[in-house]
Amino acid sequence: MKSPLRSLEPSPEKNTATPDHILLRVVRQLVEALLFEGLIPYQFVDGVFNFRIGSNHYRACGRIAGFGRVRLDATTLIRIKNDVETPLKLSEIVNALPGSSQAKATLLQELEQTLRLCHWNEEQLQPIDSRHHLSCGALESALFEGHPYHPCFKARTGFSLNDHQRYGPEAGHSFQLQWLAIERRYLQQTWPQDNDANFWQQELGLATWIQLQHGIAEFGADWSQYSLMPIHPWQWMQLKNTLLVDPIQQRHILPLGAVGDRYQATQSVRTLINRDHPERAQIKVPLNMVNTSSLRTLEPHGIISAPHLSTWLQRII
Repeated sequence: MKSPLRSLEPSPEKNTATPDHILLRVVRQLVEALLFEGLIPYQFVDGVFNFRIGSNHYRACGRIAGFGRVRLDATTLIRIKNDVETPLKLSEIVNALPGSSQAKATLLQELEQTLRLCHWNEEQLQPIDSRHHLSCGALESALFEGHPYHPCFKARTGFSLNDHQRYGPEAGHSFQLQWLAIERRYLQQTWPQDNDANFWQQELGLATWIQLQHGIAEFGADWSQYSLMPIHPWQWMQLKNTLLVDPIQQRHILPLGAVGDRYQATQSVRTLINRDHPERAQIKVPLNMVNTSSLRTLEPHGIISAPHLSTWLQRII
């Protein structure tokens, strides 16, 4: 399925920027962060930054913006060796930083994945002339620039290019969630309504609710023993042959398959909009991937407290 927002085929009318502009952006945001966070000392005189990373000398034009933010002109960023300008090397910058070899290897992988996914976006997606009047779901797909400060703004570790196309917000594709029935003794739940059955029936609709009930019954179980948990299809593929093997074999978890409405990723990737019924709740599911250097799982205490906070906020509103 192609995105309604832009074609997945290369466009002949597409604006062709210089091949290195994505690399320049990644290097610029990396260096800006290093200078602003104080990892690398620098001299700033008459609009020019001079600094050293390892044994290499770098220079760039720029400015000190609000809150002390360092803002560089990427086109002026150069490496100077023996008084001669030489090409920038991302790996050379990372390897010269303080820190363990493992930390630097991880950072370099995230930066390279950011470059890979950004190049895919540029080659495959057609930008929109104006985003001012887009709906919420369409806007989530149209905002493909990524974080303006963090250098690993498209890392999504573990995502292949196919995963990026299917589950990232940029292509605007939709997909069904996988559903698990979890034995109640292993499940903590907090609900905005009287019980989970009322919530799920209202949120999923009667047809999906009945389908999931039948799925549980096919395992010879019933609702008194199990409750439902959605899981992102990418997360399911990561876990079904590893951490979930024993719980499934012991029937603590019953896999019910892909059922119900189709969802679309937002900018956070793990928060999903219901494409079939936009009036229904958005859903946030954990993903074992790192984006902007944060593991995108969900903390149990946050899940349990969220309905209470939502109810409190709704009363205030």
